[in-house]
Amino acid sequence: MQSIYKNVLDRLLPKVFEAAEEVMKIYNSDFHVNWKKEGDPLTEADLKANSILSNFIHQNYPDDAILSEESADIEDRLHAKRVWIIDPIDGTREFVTKNPEFAISIALVEDRRSVLGVIFNPATGELICGIQNEGVFYRVLKQPFPNGSIPLHFSKNSDEPKKKPVCMVSFSESKEGIFQKLPLVNELFYIQPVGSVAYKLGLLAAGKCDLVFSVYPKNEWDICAGVGLLEAAGMKALELTSFDSILFNSYPPVVLNGLLAGKKELIENIQRSYKKEFQSFFRERS
Repeated sequence: MQSIYKNVLDRLLPKVFEAAEEVMKIYNSDFHVNWKKEGDPLTEADLKANSILSNFIHQNYPDDAILSEESADIEDRLHAKRVWIIDPIDGTREFVTKNPEFAISIALVEDRRSVLGVIFNPATGELICGIQNEGVFYRVLKQPFPNGSIPLHFSKNSDEPKKKPVCMVSFSESKEGIFQKLPLVNELFYIQPVGSVAYKLGLLAAGKCDLVFSVYPKNEWDICAGVGLLEAAGMKALELTSFDSILFNSYPPVVLNGLLAGKKELIENIQRSYKKEFQSFFRERS
């Protein structure tokens, strides 16, 4: 018997692929960039993808609420049983500079938990999707992307962390020299800078690295799909200062103080052995 979430995912994916096709048309054109504020770009691709995904939800799940980076927020969503949290393009800065490390990110939240997540990188064709208690699916697709649902086979990541685990971080944090100021991270992990945080979390859920670490603030829409995928894969994601699990659908949306996510065994070892060092470093930066 298929879960209700599998049926939702089968209906959602064609719209994600439709949004991805539109995003790539713009990506491959001479597009205009607007700026919401310094360092925060906005393009037609963000708005187009947001419109496609939001319209799909309004038409198919009219009782569900939406929290999107590119739409006005309303407090009424707190009263909805289900909330969709969308970042139509996570990594717009990467998109603007033609760095292919960006992603469409969409999640379904119930009782403040991300129960279904989709992260799709249109530039690389990497699809990572998953459902709570069922696992994660990873596949590389080619354009033109499918115009219907595709076979999905979920699994949980059971690989052991590498002897020196791979830790994905942001380019900006790497350039800032943060990990030179926190030698512990360099000693314990192989540092690999990657663009969008949603994309990093998706790759982690798919078993392409062992850890994602960031001391920069994170919005709910940046990480909601990724956290859902990690939990579906049997991994953990924690807020960096408290080391608490991450909940969603707060009003106003929560801005998290950094993120530590990875394979369960690795995160639990960090909690036991290095929690104070991580928290002390974060306090010194604040």
